[in-house]
Amino acid sequence: MKQNFHLPTKIIMDMDCVAANAKQLAALGTKALIVTGAHSAHVNGSLDDVTQALKSEGCAYDVFDSVAPNPTVECVYAGAKCARDAGCNFVIAIGGGSPMDSAKAIAMLAIQDIPEAEIFSGGYKERLPLCCIPTTAGTGSEVTQYSILTNDSAKTKTSLASPVLFPDLALLDSKYMASLPRSTMINTVLDSMSHSVEGYLSVRSTVFSDTLALTALRIIGGCLERLSAGALSGGDRADLLLASTMGGMVIAHTGTTAVHAMGYSLTYFRHIDHGRANGILLTEFLKRAEHACPERTADILTALGFSGFTDMERKINSLLGRKGKTTSEELSEYADISIKAGNIANCLWKPARGDLYDIYLASFSTAAHLNEESVVTEVASMNSKRSERPYIKLGKYIPSEYFRTADSISDYKCSPNEIPVRIGTTENFRNKLSFTTPWDGQLFGYIRKSSGFLALCAEMGLDFTDINEAYFEDWGSKFIFIIATKKGETEPSFAVEPDEVRSLLENCMRIPAQRVSK
Repeated sequence: MKQNFHLPTKIIMDMDCVAANAKQLAALGTKALIVTGAHSAHVNGSLDDVTQALKSEGCAYDVFDSVAPNPTVECVYAGAKCARDAGCNFVIAIGGGSPMDSAKAIAMLAIQDIPEAEIFSGGYKERLPLCCIPTTAGTGSEVTQYSILTNDSAKTKTSLASPVLFPDLALLDSKYMASLPRSTMINTVLDSMSHSVEGYLSVRSTVFSDTLALTALRIIGGCLERLSAGALSGGDRADLLLASTMGGMVIAHTGTTAVHAMGYSLTYFRHIDHGRANGILLTEFLKRAEHACPERTADILTALGFSGFTDMERKINSLLGRKGKTTSEELSEYADISIKAGNIANCLWKPARGDLYDIYLASFSTAAHLNEESVVTEVASMNSKRSERPYIKLGKYIPSEYFRTADSISDYKCSPNEIPVRIGTTENFRNKLSFTTPWDGQLFGYIRKSSGFLALCAEMGLDFTDINEAYFEDWGSKFIFIIATKKGETEPSFAVEPDEVRSLLENCMRIPAQRVSK
């Protein structure tokens, strides 16, 4: 029986392990480039812990915090230039999959000259020393040899894959996940689940990867009820971080399969979060895999604690909520793109292009799917109970001077008088904005407490201090304004005219981009 397992990454998991392992970081070099996103590392304590650890060992550092979700080729080349210009000789990644994947490419490009046009062509030979510190429980990138970047020429996401890209060190501390919004926690756990499911159904699976996959799925299954309720404990978050790292070990040996190949189109074209995209597709993929590998499919359902596909669909859909609006033409295009992906060949069963289209179609036709008209009907119904109207005049409740946003938010912490807000926008809407670099369809900012917003909260039966975050979802002809409470509840509160959102953005205050350097 031929088996193999190779993992060159040293893994340390413990509370406060960054501070406790400052010497391990210092052993990587004398000046670090810290690669992260613009917001979460600044507020969850991870960036402070890393910089303090480096200072304690006399290490200099520079911060590159321009990584956006679904990082682009341009982003990693900019990061590599930053590393060279600053004289950095090792890299530390802090965050989810986007910062860690970016950091791998940046560490390589900082010392290897590869033309942008050839970035996906291989030939990866060397990189700077690299440490990854995950702050979500989904990607597993801290223990893989992959760097996933947006590939505009192929209209999808494409993997750089090489043993060179395995990080040297991974430091795992689940305390950094304590402030994650419920939606982010759900999306990342679905990504982690997908890794272990796909790895277990891969032609490249081994006894080692199977053991890791089923163990990870049992951990995830044991937490799903509390995840759905927004009631995860500190122990749950630690378990889910461990399961995520295990899932990363799995796909480091098996690769991913059709779910990831298909999910990339949902992310590229629809700006659907990567883990959420996988979660939308996972049940229908597993149903179709059953005919070719019934025993393995049963193992997966059992490990997750599902009694069958109906139970799986119900519980996954309770996490996903509304799946959004699609057309058969769009799904047909996605199937055309996905069938060309190399990881399709990893499946134990060999899906044809028609199979992929059927999975897409069925995934967006389940009971949890509500099209635009039904969403508007629901919002109107909710508002008829509150204020007898389906739309609000946004300026009345959120004056532009009480809203601030930026393409890159650096070294800025949300005050007690502010709540974070995310605005998801379509390409059509973004083309009419004066913003120069919207983040893959998402803009971020803060709403400050105002008498108008307090009145809106009161209309919804909420106190300002009850709110965790707010977000606007672009439905083409209208925006839906949603509020998430600290209990993990979400309220699809009001419909808003696009011109109202555009006016808010064009007249708001903007936080200037900064780069922290020490």
